[in-house]
Amino acid sequence: MGAGETKIALAYGATNFANAAMQQLFVTYYIDVFMNINGVTSGWFFFGELVFLLWNSIDDVLFGWIIDTCYSSHSYDRHRTSIIYGGFLWSVSFVVLFYPDFDVDSSPIVTGLHFALSLCFYDGCLSWVMVSHSALLADITYNTKQRAKCNMFSALMSSIGCFSVFFGRLYWDSSELDSFRRYCAVLAIISAFGFQFTAHNIAKFPRPRADEELGEKENVVFSQVISLRTFLVHISSQWNLILWMGVSTIQVFNCHFNSNFFSIFIKYFMGNDYVLFQSVCIFLSSICPHFVVMALSPLVATYGVYPVIKGLIICKITLAVLALSLEIAWLSWTFIPLYLLLNKVFNEALCRHGNIVVANLVDEDAVRYNRKTSVSAMMFGVVAFVTKPGQSLAPMFTWALLNDNLTEPQSESGPTIVFLITVVPLVCGLLQLLLWLRFTLKGSVLSSIQQQRIALECE
Repeated sequence: MGAGETKIALAYGATNFANAAMQQLFVTYYIDVFMNINGVTSGWFFFGELVFLLWNSIDDVLFGWIIDTCYSSHSYDRHRTSIIYGGFLWSVSFVVLFYPDFDVDSSPIVTGLHFALSLCFYDGCLSWVMVSHSALLADITYNTKQRAKCNMFSALMSSIGCFSVFFGRLYWDSSELDSFRRYCAVLAIISAFGFQFTAHNIAKFPRPRADEELGEKENVVFSQVISLRTFLVHISSQWNLILWMGVSTIQVFNCHFNSNFFSIFIKYFMGNDYVLFQSVCIFLSSICPHFVVMALSPLVATYGVYPVIKGLIICKITLAVLALSLEIAWLSWTFIPLYLLLNKVFNEALCRHGNIVVANLVDEDAVRYNRKTSVSAMMFGVVAFVTKPGQSLAPMFTWALLNDNLTEPQSESGPTIVFLITVVPLVCGLLQLLLWLRFTLKGSVLSSIQQQRIALECE
């Protein structure tokens, strides 16, 4: 990879660093802050979560449509501009989560509204930036190897950003949050620079072209006006997109089934013993998927993303079958954490290759409907709209099945829980494999589509 391409990939990954740095702290501490420190009542908590669920379901597709239809510029510039301003607002929204300084004696209406509005503000900024950032992958290059490199640098930068939660622990004190709030403010400033680094450094490089002879060609392409209804009609006939949304919906459900209850399962089977070992498992479950993505990047660059995702699905199925085939006696405290860790790593690694698949689907859409400028943000937004319900369905499903079991002695409920933590990934994996085997945007077909898109944009 040349120095110029390395800088592009690094710039692309800078947003993932900022995302991971803030998001890891958000998911770790926001409930603790609002429930135990700000004193949000149960009624306001569920109200806020319901509002957040509804907003979280529509904001991606709404923002994708706005970004792709309301700017009169090339899609590349639209996404860069969205990151510049949206990234700043995202950093502000992160600080707003932990300010002002409420206490348990504050008005429940004030703390409740702060909870609901700050959640929606934060998620709205996150969705605005990440929809544009994901769509950039479809616009900065049509080359599979370059997309794999960008994905690898994204994983690298995300793994660095994950350390924010561990440094944050040094400043966390539930009885006095001033130091923690200052740490969050500093982290927000650093993240804001990460967003700016992405936007400004990617903007310094020319847009993708068929060859160097096109350097003098006018490169101003204005947005094609397309209604949301027309776009939905278009995507309803794209079989590969429908297949991927099916695979991705199952994957989101499976990922949140694992992540939301990972620490609970480990603590349930190990109790209060081996606390350090449990902490190491939780840490590894957060950072290992990024290393797996980096390790698989050369394979994606050489063979494409299709066989890599197929291999990850098969690994997940094999692992579940192996766990089921062993006697319950083998599923001791040493095996269960290892199984949960590997299962979570395979699932998270699969999720992190999704942007490459959707970028390829954007190419197919552009060629099929002769789009000189893509509707990449709308495409990523629609995929997120379809798959995001899994984020809420997984914890509700798991809690409904396991709530009573988690309060029973391990000797009585252990086999039931082991059965579920193996059967759910197995069923999800089998369904995904059936769908993925029908996916045709791969190999020579994908290469032909990408060549046609290059020619289309250069007309």
